[in-house]
Amino acid sequence: MSLVDSLKTWDEAVANIGSESCVEDVKCSLKLFSEISKSSNASAKILFNMSSLSHAIHDYVSAEKFILESIKKDEHFSLAYFYLGTILSYVSRNSEVLDNFQRALTMLRGRSLINYQQLGLNVKIFEFEILYNQAVIFARLGNLNEAQKLINDVKSSPNVKENAFIYSQVSSVKTTSAISNLELYEKPRCLVFKPPKSKTANLQKKDYLGKSKVLCANSNITEQTSKSAPNSPQMPRRPQPLRSIKNY
Repeated sequence: MSLVDSLKTWDEAVANIGSESCVEDVKCSLKLFSEISKSSNASAKILFNMSSLSHAIHDYVSAEKFILESIKKDEHFSLAYFYLGTILSYVSRNSEVLDNFQRALTMLRGRSLINYQQLGLNVKIFEFEILYNQAVIFARLGNLNEAQKLINDVKSSPNVKENAFIYSQVSSVKTTSAISNLELYEKPRCLVFKPPKSKTANLQKKDYLGKSKVLCANSNITEQTSKSAPNSPQMPRRPQPLRSIKNY
């Protein structure tokens, strides 16, 4: 597959994912991303997309495989470590979950957040979101003292109100034992990097998926659950250059 065909396929795969996407839509986009990965040296972005979509259809084995491959492409990919932590939480590998949340925190490099919008993904990852999830896992492991310290850090974060789910959760904590009832925070399902606009602006779109598209009325998997909350725009007080994700 040529570079032009790869970009067209990427564009089509992203266009197929929307607010009313069903399982078949996601599988179709996964197939398109798979075509890109098989025909070329897939970028960290493509592999992240494959992991995100696998996660959305509850294929955690594939989700872990693809996110690990994405991290191999870019070892400074904070959001990928965060995703790996949430994926591993589904199979109760809590020690590994903590390790990956810590790596996600380290890759922030002292910043309060990273905004991936400039790289084609409309999402941010905040320091307090990682700290909150660390607290939840420490509580699951029975270390409530460490969990309490982290919850205190989350409560004191100036950005905590940016995430309605986490703000509600930590506001409900009145005693240390109550931390055991907190739920892990996840980003919305089906988050995917879009191809660079500079490279797709003049591409003629190709109908890879057919002329008609059937939506699954009762199978909406991109709708946010109670565990996920949108991040409204807010930049760090001292913005720092964001390391580019390798390739594309």
